Amino acid sequence: MTLDSVALKNRIIKSISVAELFRVMGRSGVWIFLPVYMLLRFSNPYIYIVLGFVIPSLIEPFINLFGGNLIDKYGRRRLALLIPFFNFFIFLFLFFAIRYSLSIAFLEIPFIALGPLASLQATVDNVIISDVTHESERLDSFSYIRIAANIGFSLGPTLAGLSIAINYDYLPVIPMLAEIITFIIYYINIKETLAQHLQNSEKPLISFPKDDKKFIFTAILVSLSFFSLGAWGYILAQFLSKGYGINSFLVGLLFATNGIVVSVFQIPTNRIFKGFTDGEKIAIGLIIYSITFFVIGLTKNYFILLLDIAVLTIGENVISPSTLTLISKISPPDRRGEYFGGYSLLNSLFSPIAPLFYESLLFKFLNFPFLLWSIVALLPFLTAIPFIIFLRRV
Repeated sequence: MTLDSVALKNRIIKSISVAELFRVMGRSGVWIFLPVYMLLRFSNPYIYIVLGFVIPSLIEPFINLFGGNLIDKYGRRRLALLIPFFNFFIFLFLFFAIRYSLSIAFLEIPFIALGPLASLQATVDNVIISDVTHESERLDSFSYIRIAANIGFSLGPTLAGLSIAINYDYLPVIPMLAEIITFIIYYINIKETLAQHLQNSEKPLISFPKDDKKFIFTAILVSLSFFSLGAWGYILAQFLSKGYGINSFLVGLLFATNGIVVSVFQIPTNRIFKGFTDGEKIAIGLIIYSITFFVIGLTKNYFILLLDIAVLTIGENVISPSTLTLISKISPPDRRGEYFGGYSLLNSLFSPIAPLFYESLLFKFLNFPFLLWSIVALLPFLTAIPFIIFLRRV
């Protein structure tokens, strides 16, 4: 039996994948269109929109660390069921805030709350997947969750756009239904995955694996790798529009290519790189990113850029699930929540710097594409080196 068929036959993996599709389908529309509603409904809402993005990034790692220790202490199932319950009432609150034209402060509450809860849900799911799979099965298992999320994200904004075309009141309705479906899926299919003998009622709720030097070193390297790839998320669309003058529709097609390649080629990518360790795969993915970033600075040809983004996404397919399998591999079974929460905390040290760094690069070198993307390409190449030297065998 192949590994992908093993993962597909795991009821918990299938359940989390379906739930992730519905969750992302629901929340992605709110994430995109709630700031738009603020702009249309209120004058000068910019500070609220900025705070809606900044505050969650500051509190997410601490919520993840607390939640991770909580599921190590009391088990995974309770929190897995509570999160969709809380999300439902947050979306219900948002529905009434829009329906009755409440002040922007009432919109800010769900805007801020949704990000940390989504991040905490990901931590719980990652721990559950680690509990119910063998090391050899985790790459495919994490990959199926990623594919489901991409499908959900491709559907969510479209459905949200259709709903608000009728009335903006309906924006939270689809995510409310999605959270109900998620709760039912988890209630029926997700049993407690933390073995009774591993539950530790004496465990503190704020605990970080500070004595595990290997974990800290690995988590910092993984966090640096994502920092080195920040140009993809923060400035590529702006550069293509302003620097190369590509219209918004064609830029959108480039990013749609990313979603298609993830959905279609994630599992085949896993098969191709099956013989490599997680550390080697992350290094290879970083080098692929480096090459494709460099190509962006060489040409304005749209069809070359389209192919380049497809190749870049293969690098993404190599890296993304491998980082999760790497963290799960070095996490003790009774402390997986603490380790995934700790990883989130370390990752947060770099995430606030990334947009400032890459926006500064874009501002300074917008008119010098070759120089801009040479600098951007150098970052993942340099980050790949310590993975090759220190983590090749992990």
